[in-house]
Amino acid sequence: MLRHVPNKAPLEDSREHSFLQYQTENGFMPIYGGNLHKIFNQHYPLQAANTFYPDVNSTLDRLEAKSTEITNLITDYYFYNYDGSSNRRLNDSKLFGDRYGMEIYTRTSRDCPPYGYRPNCRSVYLHYGVDYRCNLGNMMRSSRKTHPFFALFSVGNFDHCFDYFYMGARGYRPNNDSKVLYSGNHTLGNFFLHYEAQCRNGSSYASLCDVLFYVINTENSGKPAIQLNNSTYSTYYYFGLRIREAVSNTLFGYTMISR
Repeated sequence: MLRHVPNKAPLEDSREHSFLQYQTENGFMPIYGGNLHKIFNQHYPLQAANTFYPDVNSTLDRLEAKSTEITNLITDYYFYNYDGSSNRRLNDSKLFGDRYGMEIYTRTSRDCPPYGYRPNCRSVYLHYGVDYRCNLGNMMRSSRKTHPFFALFSVGNFDHCFDYFYMGARGYRPNNDSKVLYSGNHTLGNFFLHYEAQCRNGSSYASLCDVLFYVINTENSGKPAIQLNNSTYSTYYYFGLRIREAVSNTLFGYTMISR
């Protein structure tokens, strides 16, 4: 019996933690070293794939193509200004005054081997329009200066190595905004989408809604439990989604709607 389990899973719990298992009948294992590690390192070395799944940029292209259709659905949609924004902050003065604007932050677990620094695999503040690829977890992050603004974070994580994911926004606005929270689910075939939204209305600034979502194929894994980070301080706030499970084939996203 062969079982694929997350790293460091105890042998006695291998059945409970296995995400793939199968039984052989011809006794081939001793011929190739007795275990999968020797098979795929000494006899049939695995080659790294030069692809990232899901394809973030093609998804962003489709969203950009529908931008007019999306904004037409929102009465008095405010087309925020990207001019003057830094490469990682949207600094429109009607949304954020003379403050630092809005930025997107993503994070994954730190203890996935091989240990040590791995570019774009752990904590990343998105620089708008820049692709961030992490070969280890087959992950990719990117964004597009569209209306509305979109940022996507795709997670392959085929070996279930990473078990913590976070995506969120930090916005610099006064703490006296009135706030309304929304959440919901949508299902299409095997695909399940969950979203969380926070809409902020202020007397001095244009209103805005931070919308976070994730999409998962339920054929590959179940619906994960999420934690919502919704913290407000005197001059800024955090709004983010956190998943503490080794999900795979998952797409996280953020969009900002204003009026």
